[in-house]
Amino acid sequence: MHLFAMIGAVAVALSLAVAAKPAAAACAPADQAAVAGLLDRLNQERHFAGLTSLRAAPALMVAAQGHACDMAERGFFDHVGSDGASLSQRIARTGYSACLAAENIAFGQQGAVAVSDVWMGSAGHRANILRPRVQDIGVGRAEAAAGGGPRWVLVLAAPC
Repeated sequence: MHLFAMIGAVAVALSLAVAAKPAAAACAPADQAAVAGLLDRLNQERHFAGLTSLRAAPALMVAAQGHACDMAERGFFDHVGSDGASLSQRIARTGYSACLAAENIAFGQQGAVAVSDVWMGSAGHRANILRPRVQDIGVGRAEAAAGGGPRWVLVLAAPC
């Protein structure tokens, strides 16, 4: 499936999930160009390291965008969701069966170049992106209502 078509389908699924969840305001889906730009940048880094490309996975896109919206709407920044859910729990809710999962989060960066530069400049975040077994990716980006710039979530996984 083409990346933009897949992101559109994820946006519909996320809209339904957000509508079912009590929140102060609905969270818009991540900008398609930002998601595509980030995926391209991260795959370039993986190619430089001799690794295979990551592919966007609809379930991981839902998990990443949901967590980005949660953080933006409720004004926090953490790997644990406002409901206490861990990354593994958020992924499992989407139906994706992960044997390996990692998450990078960031806030304040306006675009794909800036957030990828921050993650690639951090040893732990870089290690997540360059894990050889990782195959699938989900990206979330949400603007915080109270300011402070966007919240970014990168979910990386390998299916079982």
